[in-house]
Order: sequence, then C-alpha cells, then structure tokens
Amino acid sequence: MEGTQKIGIFVLAVAIILNIVAIASSGWYTVADVSFGLSSSESTGAAVTADNLALALNIVGDIFLAVAIGAIIVSKGGVGKFGGIIGLIGVIFIVAAMISYTIRRGDLLNFLLDGISWGYSYVLGWVSGAVALFGSICAMCG
Repeated sequence: MEGTQKIGIFVLAVAIILNIVAIASSGWYTVADVSFGLSSSESTGAAVTADNLALALNIVGDIFLAVAIGAIIVSKGGVGKFGGIIGLIGVIFIVAAMISYTIRRGDLLNFLLDGISWGYSYVLGWVSGAVALFGSICAMCG
C-alpha cells in the first residue's frame, strides 16, 4: 500500500467521524439561540421530509466511505483505485444530502422566521463532504 493510499484511508476515516458527529448533533440550524437537529421532534410536514432525506443520504454516504476504506485496505496495488471510486460515490451521497437539505430547509426557514442561522452541524456536514473528496482523490492517486 502506497503512502497516498494510507493518507486516503486516514482522511476518509476522519470524514466518516465528522459526518457522524454532524448527523448526531443538534446544531443544524438555530432559532433564537435554540439549536435543532435532523431528528428534532419540532419538525413537521416538508421539514420532516428534508430532515429524513438528509439523514438517509448522509448515512448511505458514510456506508460507501466505510466500504471504500475496506476496499483500499484489502486491495493490493491498482485495485485500491476502486476504493477511491467507491469513496467518490459516497461523496456524491453526502453532497446530495447537504444540497437537498439546504434547498428544502432553506426555503422553509428563510420565509417563516427572522433570526435563523445555519448551525455548526450543518457546516460540519459540508466539511465532511470536502474532506471525503480529498481522501477519495488521495486513495485513487495511490
């Protein structure tokens, strides 16, 4: 296993951890100093759809990233590039989750209330996607 593949494995593992923290925490958006997460019981209607879609796509993305790590570890030589491709598929799911959440939840939040801001978990979700992209590219270059 080459050095860039080892870096790719480490970075993909960090991306999974960041995304799990983002999913589990309640800082996706803030209203009047109160934070709400993907599983907030206050959500109704279209907001539940946005939350559930983001949650499902993020989980599927994390599964693909874990499979990518396994494929890179198990592979010998050129097959590690396949792990990088699987990682890129995971990145697509994570970014799709973040885009769909931004569009669906953003429309609801911007028109209903003033004083709403995106929270740290929302930013962490985007960061995990970027970190996973970097890790996947490192794994493919190895």
